Amino acid sequence: MLVVQKFGLKWLAKPVAVFVRTNPTVECRYYPGDLTFAALTAHAELLQHAPEETKAWLKGDFDWVPKTYGFTRHFTEEALALLAEARRLARLRQYRLPSRRRLKDAR
Repeated sequence: MLVVQKFGLKWLAKPVAVFVRTNPTVECRYYPGDLTFAALTAHAELLQHAPEETKAWLKGDFDWVPKTYGFTRHFTEEALALLAEARRLARLRQYRLPSRRRLKDAR
């Protein structure tokens, strides 16, 4: 996946941000939500090349994260940490993240 490698994001940032906003749990290759996780790891580049689309995506509901990424607690926490960092960088208010209890219940 080019997004993970951060290749071509000048051209891919906008379609990726729009796609993961409407299809956050899509499985591209490895696991449900893998494209969204890749986009979270490249959040700085997405914000640079497609700021409005990326901010619209980051404002969305991420309550699906604990259940979808619940196969390991570490992975879920990493995704939520990336989300918090992306929202901070986008200067968005910190939307409510799933509680630790919800993380536990998702496993």
